[in-house]
Amino acid sequence: MSQDPSSRSGTTVGTAGPPVSSRLAALRRAWPAYVVLACTLLLTFGAWRYAERTVRANEQERFDRVVAMSRAAIDRRLESYLQILMGVRALFGSSNKVERAEFRSYVAGLALEDRYPSIRGLSWVPRVPAAARASHETQMRQGGAPSGYEIHPAGSQAEYHPIAFIEPAEAYEPRWFGLDAASLPENREAMERARDTGGVTMGQRLALLRQDGGSGVVVFVPVYRGARPPATVEERRQSLEGFTAASFRPDLMMGELFGATLAEPVDMELFDAPEPTPGHIIYDRDPAAAGSPRELSRTVPVVFGGQTWTLRLSTLPAFHSLAERLVPYWVLGSGLLISVLAFVITLLQTRALTAARRLGVELQTAERRLRRANERFELAASAVSSAIYDLNLQHRTVAWTQGLTELCGYRLDETDPTYEWWIERLHPDDRLRVRERFQTALASGDDFEAEYRFRARDGHYLDVLDRGRFVRDAAGRSVRAVGSMADVSERKRSEAVLRESEARHRAVLETAMDAFVAMDHDGRVIEFNPAAERMFGHPRADVIGRELAEVIIPPAFQDAHRRGLSRYLATGEHTLLGGRIEVSARRADGTEFPVELTVTVAQMAGPPTFSAYVRDLTEQKRAAAARDSLEMQLQQAQKMEAVGRLAGGVAHDFNNLLTVISGRAHMLLSRLKPGEPMHRDVDLIQKTSQRAVALTSQLLAFSRKQVVQPRVLELGPLVADLVPMLQRMIGENMELTVEPVDGTGRVKADPGQMHQVLMNLAVNARDAMPDGGRIRVSIRDVEVDATAALPQTNLPPGPYVALAVSDSGTGMSAETAAHIFEPFFTTKEHGKGTGLGLSTVYGIVEQSHGHIQVQSELDHGTTFTIHLPRVEEAPAADAAAPTDAARRLRTTSRTVLVVDDEPEVLELAVEILKRVGYSVLEAADGAAALELARRHEGEIHLLVTDMVMPGLSGRDLAERLRVIRNALPVLYISGYVQDAAVRAALGSEHSAFVAKPFAPELFTDRVRELLATAEAEAG
Repeated sequence: MSQDPSSRSGTTVGTAGPPVSSRLAALRRAWPAYVVLACTLLLTFGAWRYAERTVRANEQERFDRVVAMSRAAIDRRLESYLQILMGVRALFGSSNKVERAEFRSYVAGLALEDRYPSIRGLSWVPRVPAAARASHETQMRQGGAPSGYEIHPAGSQAEYHPIAFIEPAEAYEPRWFGLDAASLPENREAMERARDTGGVTMGQRLALLRQDGGSGVVVFVPVYRGARPPATVEERRQSLEGFTAASFRPDLMMGELFGATLAEPVDMELFDAPEPTPGHIIYDRDPAAAGSPRELSRTVPVVFGGQTWTLRLSTLPAFHSLAERLVPYWVLGSGLLISVLAFVITLLQTRALTAARRLGVELQTAERRLRRANERFELAASAVSSAIYDLNLQHRTVAWTQGLTELCGYRLDETDPTYEWWIERLHPDDRLRVRERFQTALASGDDFEAEYRFRARDGHYLDVLDRGRFVRDAAGRSVRAVGSMADVSERKRSEAVLRESEARHRAVLETAMDAFVAMDHDGRVIEFNPAAERMFGHPRADVIGRELAEVIIPPAFQDAHRRGLSRYLATGEHTLLGGRIEVSARRADGTEFPVELTVTVAQMAGPPTFSAYVRDLTEQKRAAAARDSLEMQLQQAQKMEAVGRLAGGVAHDFNNLLTVISGRAHMLLSRLKPGEPMHRDVDLIQKTSQRAVALTSQLLAFSRKQVVQPRVLELGPLVADLVPMLQRMIGENMELTVEPVDGTGRVKADPGQMHQVLMNLAVNARDAMPDGGRIRVSIRDVEVDATAALPQTNLPPGPYVALAVSDSGTGMSAETAAHIFEPFFTTKEHGKGTGLGLSTVYGIVEQSHGHIQVQSELDHGTTFTIHLPRVEEAPAADAAAPTDAARRLRTTSRTVLVVDDEPEVLELAVEILKRVGYSVLEAADGAAALELARRHEGEIHLLVTDMVMPGLSGRDLAERLRVIRNALPVLYISGYVQDAAVRAALGSEHSAFVAKPFAPELFTDRVRELLATAEAEAG
């Protein structure tokens, strides 16, 4: 646009400014801007008014919350004071006489100084008739009141109400004790109202009597005879006992509640009157803010004890946030600014729209020319199937032919004819590469060629080949790029499938668990996968090209391999192809191992190639051998467990019978003299029963039902101490050799059981060498790992001590060795043995968490090897035997409860105890024993019970009796112990065990020891 020449020279032609018609036309065109300005101003005013009302409402709501919270806090605190007074009234109402010390203790327990510092004192104000005044004063002085205690001021009234007790007393001068509370006018009306109504009343404000001063009020609660208020006023006056009173300072209460805990800037005033008058103010939270303006204020009545106070709350200037008060003005300013901006923008848009209309005609003309040019271009490009493009490098616009629709599905009317539209549809991974190549070709002027992925209209990507050529202007600059895109997806897909197939084949070989070895027709290795490298120990690079026979085939089979390959190539005959066979292979270190081999042949154009799949059978063979061994051990263990249970049950029943036989024989012998005719017969009965006891003991050892006392011991010293006795047992014609201990030889076992194991093994070795021979004993520390333990034993891996006893005897067959540990199994002649020696050894070793093995061949001797868990603890010193003084009981006048389900055993035990002076209670089962213990009024000093009984077991009975008879000592008696939980009970405090059958002396000694121990601990 150009300016008028006259205006540029500074001269004025005609009237100043544009003509009136031009101004009106401009205003008509700008009317939308003025409408926008009016609307935005109206919205701004409305938003300002709304923001102002919202700020005021928020402040009012916050102030209402403060008022409600404050009123609730005061009510809760006054209710707490009332509960304290009610508690004091209950103290005096529930007792005819409350001493001063008792009142002091009660008040101290309330901890008023810590919990309610505003309560300045709790007092008892009794009602004292004038006739009882002197006796009351005397009684108070005798009860600990100050020496000068008297009711004052003196008067001629019919009754007094002196302050008898007041706590904390140290806060008051002695002269206030005895003061007639009704003589104070501030209290008189409240006391009379409390007396007549039976309720809580509060007096007028007065100066408190405490030494630290201050003003407050006194709250009275009447106390009547019978605790409950009578029905009528006259009856209440007659039955009044006095008042419990509490003096408190309202200002301190308000300070506690709102001094530091109320964060809001609110002033709080409390008046002891129904109206907030200056003369009645008793608390002001912020006196310094008396002259400050208060926008929000509220008065709330506080009713307590018949008095009505007034709480006034008002906001301080800090309550009203300046930032919140400025919000409406921020809204107003922002709205005005937005209104101006909206007006300017709308005005500019209106002018731009006018200019756009003028350009419309020009654009339509240009579009017509462009359309004719495009029609000519499309007509020329329709003859080819590719998508042809013409890129204008200056304007970055692209013209496409109809081939784009056929190639990618895009209609030309929905495409954006820009360079960016083309770039956006390139695959993200190809975009940077194609751009760089295009810019490189553009800079050099060479033709452009690239393969990339282009997104079709349906979203999938096509592989295209793009070839383009740059068109230069007269100056040699590239101004256009003309080219075509052709679909090469099928070619790319075929190439990808081929690459994927090759990669899959390689991945299968690389990840296969079995070894894969390929060989050409000359017998040389052409493939060797990682599994083959691990199996044979050869790196792939070292074997490729070498003859297969010298790499993995054992020397004994190499010639046969070469002959078979030559025969197949000449005749086609084979014995290995297509099947699975088990052969031996050779590792790089020369070791041979079993493998499963599968060989196939691939016939291609040219000589054949051979593929071998090889699987290592070493672990499979080892696992099969271990499984067979474990199955055999499981069958043996199940058989031994079944026989052990049978043996334990039989031994238990025999022990009950032998207890009666042995015990009765012993008691009968004690009554017979050695020369009497029956003495010898009874003595034979007792000795025979002892032999039967030894037999059942062996059965219990095999069944692992014995009670053992394991401790840490070293097998070397134990064997050395036992050598002299073993030598005497086996005889002079036997050579006994004990090898030095290899290691510590430290185990945790029962020493007596270890003696029995060694003796039984020595006797067994002696019997295997009737003409003499050698017995060798060795002890050594061993480490058992999983590989060594699995084929032979079921031992967990870990440290063990191996105790081996070998002989040079006749040995035994495998069939005999399979039954050697079974009870009553023997190879000796009839009458030469019981067949329980080795079964006893087996039971002791299993009970000690060990394992025993036997290795024997006919005429080559036998070796028994025992593995016991090795421990690192040092052997414990032998406990000193109890002295006679410790076992001596001061008296036998004790009551013993005896429980056994066998009547004969029960009768025997009762008789033994009664003979030595005990008082005995007897029961046939656990339920009867519990009932007897509940009915027995005297003390029960000891429980003697069988371990195995129907219903309640001995252990369960002991636990239930100890609930009603605390720390009751228990003596368990049984033929055997069934489980580990019962064995654990035997080691607990105040418990002992006597095995059946028992001698009367042993039985009474155990009873005496338990009672003496319990008596010593108790006293």
